[in-house]
Amino acid sequence: MATRRPGNRNVQKILHEVPPPLRIGDFKTTSSAIHDIDFLGQFREWTTFGRAAQTYLAQIEWEGRDMTLLDRVDGELYSLKKEHVVVGNETDLQGRFIQCIGHCVGALFRAQQIDLQFASAQSAQRQYSLTPDSIMMDDGATRKVVGELKVPWVERHSLEEAPKHEDRFRRVFGQIAQYMGDLNLKYGFMSTYEETVFLKLESSGGPNSETILYHSPVILRDSRSSNTPGSESVTIRQAFFYLGCLANSGHRHAVIPRPGTTWVKVGKT
Repeated sequence: MATRRPGNRNVQKILHEVPPPLRIGDFKTTSSAIHDIDFLGQFREWTTFGRAAQTYLAQIEWEGRDMTLLDRVDGELYSLKKEHVVVGNETDLQGRFIQCIGHCVGALFRAQQIDLQFASAQSAQRQYSLTPDSIMMDDGATRKVVGELKVPWVERHSLEEAPKHEDRFRRVFGQIAQYMGDLNLKYGFMSTYEETVFLKLESSGGPNSETILYHSPVILRDSRSSNTPGSESVTIRQAFFYLGCLANSGHRHAVIPRPGTTWVKVGKT
């Protein structure tokens, strides 16, 4: 019987692990980075997101390989499972997001032989005049998912509060809605690292069909999984893995609003 080396983790365990909390510095940016863009379309809650993710993950035939992580005993101060980088602005946040979430989930895509990885917006083959903070793309540099990041310590960036107030929701999610519409992408996400909302665009159906922006409940960085099919509880890495699998299933294109439909309004209101 093969002996597992210290520091190894199997695929499912990495999905269940919680990313470390940010180490936020005393001196940091304090201004809001919410753009003056308002989403004008219809939106609804993606209520089945967590339950569907758990059901999907339960059906996967996971690879038996171990994923080597350079970590130490959890309680040690120098463990690589702890944060040793102080963050103070959005650029810092992007780096920690990619390392603690994108890098790990990307490795799991590879372990499962899924052609997908996180990347910078400039890594995609098709040029775009705007610069989203993050994308998922395949090995051919085709975008599958687009994402936007904001620092968690600015109150106006709160994703938990946004859906409670329609005007605030339309402003907070206006930028990512613009990206999804411009790039014709069905799936997207908005994240502060501590809070993440997953998005999809779908048609309402019928002769007067409209494009609906569906938003998941907020998934917290430290959310835990019950590991039970049908449960609504998922970890943040499980949620990103599930969204990537959806986007990679061949249905990545959005249902574009009808010609003449105003999707977002850019500029102060």
